[in-house]
Amino acid sequence: MTVVVALIVATVALIPLVERSFSSALVDYRVQQLPPVSAQVEVDAPQRYGQDYQHMASYVDPRLRAVTQAPVETTQVTGMWADQNVLVLVQSTVGQCQQITITTGRCPEAANEILVSDAALAAQKVSGLTIGARLTVGQINGSALPAQLPKKALTVVGSFTAAPTSYWGGVNPARYAPPNPAHSAPNQVWLTGPATFEAAQGWFSPNLSVRFPLKNDAITANTLATAVAGAAKTSSAMPDGVTVTEPLTQIQQDIATDLDQVKQLVPLLFVQLLILVLILAYQVFSLLTNLRRSDAAVLKMRGHDRRSLLRFAVGEFAGAVLLGLPLGLLVAYLAAAAIGAFILPTGTMPAWNWWALVWGVLAVLVAIALLALIWARMTRTPIIDLMRAAPRRVRGVPVALIVAGALAFAGVILAATGNLTGAPSLLVPTLAAIVLATLLAAGLGVVGAALVRRLFSTGRATGALGLAQTIRRPGVVTVLTTLIIATTLVSFSASLLMRGDENRQARASADVGAAVVVGASSSVTGAVDPSALLEAVDKTDPGHTQLTPVVEISAASDNALATVGVIPSDMQRIAATDGLSSNIPWDALKQPGSPTALSAIVPDAVATRTGVQLTAPSMADRDGQVNVVGTTAYIPGVPLRAVVVDLKTMLAGGSRTDQVLESVWSSSTDPALLQRLTDNLSAAGFDLINVNTIAKQRAEYDATATAWSMHLSLLLGAAAVLVALLSLATMVTATRRQRAVDVRSLAAAGVPRRMVSRATTMEFLLVAVVAAVLGLVAAPVGASIVGDSLPWWSTPPDYPVTRTGFAWPAGVGAVVVLFVVLAVIAVWVSRRALRAAGGAR
Repeated sequence: MTVVVALIVATVALIPLVERSFSSALVDYRVQQLPPVSAQVEVDAPQRYGQDYQHMASYVDPRLRAVTQAPVETTQVTGMWADQNVLVLVQSTVGQCQQITITTGRCPEAANEILVSDAALAAQKVSGLTIGARLTVGQINGSALPAQLPKKALTVVGSFTAAPTSYWGGVNPARYAPPNPAHSAPNQVWLTGPATFEAAQGWFSPNLSVRFPLKNDAITANTLATAVAGAAKTSSAMPDGVTVTEPLTQIQQDIATDLDQVKQLVPLLFVQLLILVLILAYQVFSLLTNLRRSDAAVLKMRGHDRRSLLRFAVGEFAGAVLLGLPLGLLVAYLAAAAIGAFILPTGTMPAWNWWALVWGVLAVLVAIALLALIWARMTRTPIIDLMRAAPRRVRGVPVALIVAGALAFAGVILAATGNLTGAPSLLVPTLAAIVLATLLAAGLGVVGAALVRRLFSTGRATGALGLAQTIRRPGVVTVLTTLIIATTLVSFSASLLMRGDENRQARASADVGAAVVVGASSSVTGAVDPSALLEAVDKTDPGHTQLTPVVEISAASDNALATVGVIPSDMQRIAATDGLSSNIPWDALKQPGSPTALSAIVPDAVATRTGVQLTAPSMADRDGQVNVVGTTAYIPGVPLRAVVVDLKTMLAGGSRTDQVLESVWSSSTDPALLQRLTDNLSAAGFDLINVNTIAKQRAEYDATATAWSMHLSLLLGAAAVLVALLSLATMVTATRRQRAVDVRSLAAAGVPRRMVSRATTMEFLLVAVVAAVLGLVAAPVGASIVGDSLPWWSTPPDYPVTRTGFAWPAGVGAVVVLFVVLAVIAVWVSRRALRAAGGAR
């Protein structure tokens, strides 16, 4: 009894524990994935607005400060190094010398002393950048005329190296880039002391910023909401000219749907397990009550009333029931820890949760109420019936199962008609299993008896005996119901897990396009010709066995088309194919057309048949004609509203520079290859390089409430099987006396012991076979009904990648494995049961 009560407590207590773990993991994952440059709250203001550090920091709301570290104060100006005609950033950050490694010289102390990076020193020695050099810098500020801005002579007193830590806002102050002819951004940072920016130095309105690095361990689902409210209050309270940049509001928006889904999915998943646990509780409580039938009969013969019988039950069971509370809570916390370790990528561990205790207490009260109901029904039984060795067998289908079956059927109908959607649709396979169990219970007696007669008439006495024993066992309907539900849960969960895994992989592939996509661009529009991209690829991978260039002319508006140029023969080898129902017709581009009339492959969202003529942007800086020579559902990595053409033919059409996006697709994740590519792209003039991978995109989709719920569903299915096996064990215990009588009667009638042994084994195998077959019926039926309405995603995909049908390999495979396990257990249980009944040698 203690174990059963503990299972009820653990099941309901896990709901708030897992909800909190999922919510915390969602927040933790998003915070951990923030790049250092974003993992901060930054307050900026030009000095001309009369701000200072203390003034700006005072506006930061305490709720936002609670999730951030100590502030980092920075003053900076942009200047032109007159001798070399390059932009530099002159910067002073409080405590900076403790955050860098000074390789030569010393930390700047006096006004106008600077440190330069080792990289800048090495690259610009020939330009006069040496230790001790005096460099003339004129301030650059768009709010004032050049004549109004000061010029300073800065003295180099040392050099340094650094790392892009949170202290620096994720930006490395030791970075150096070759001079930019367009003077669009500084190419190096010079560190100076605070004395340089004293008012007497005469700088025009230096930019002041206060950065508050995030305190990751302080950000939880609860503190995130309060911190976002604090951020909104901070932004509204800031005076004109002061800006606040923080990532927490975006994180909350990104996970808002996930948090809502957690509140729906987690309870519904555990409700399915709770149904089985309550069935088991009814079975166990009935068994324990029946074992006290003779005691109750004696008490009634002695004149004790029902209140006395209730006090007797309290004395018998109170300790066992109450012990289930702490044991169940312990199991719940251990299970939550296992879920955090094996399902959540952040390894989130459970924390004390008062709601878990409240739900645990309520579970104990429910267990007491169920026990009291069963006990009260027993005490109303006449004494003569209480003296029987076993309760009278109730023929027909139990009323409770009829009611449950009717409600379950109503739920299935609601789902089939589209009136039950979203997270609640996860219950439909379980409801279908209950409907099948009800139908089985209704026909078990009649159909079973007919089959017994049929088997006897055809001479298969062993089968007839095994079936006869099965259908007459008390509690067999309960065991079959639990096993059918458990088998359905396992099969449906395995299918859901496999289909969800395929969908997330297909979506990640569709979003990215290839195993690795390296975006390449220049900070100066048009500074690098697209032909340089092809040269960099040819230099890195001459045969294009792993790399291919891709150039996109982006759409002018949401309703317009984009043009994507590719090398078709490369794409056949390199482009991702996960999730595609058919091959992309790259061969259709073997006849590429002409620069003024390109041949194109298009997604179905653009055109569904060939021969169509469209207009799309071209390299001639105007829209050109394209002829559709192939269609497909979608092309991974390509916008849904785009035409895909031959790259070299497209580039021959002109020298357009605006709205041109360049990238290199790679089928390899080899770091050495990618590093060579990056080096060659940098040498070609691409100074902005971004790397994206399918694996990285897939990890983001895996870190969602829907993905975790699919894994949790399979674990709960396994737990349901264990509960069903406990139900089977309970039935074996409850029928031990009846089985002993049967064995003796069969022996007296001359039935061979071998036949009795085989019939008993068949009795348990029949239970496993029926459960496996009906479970394998309920799971695909439920999946077909609710596939389209299941919460597959937190945010809908742009591409048609979602497959919702039943995954037969996973669903059938799970049932086969489960059946083998059940069959082995059935043989073992039957042997022990027969031995206990005295029917085995």
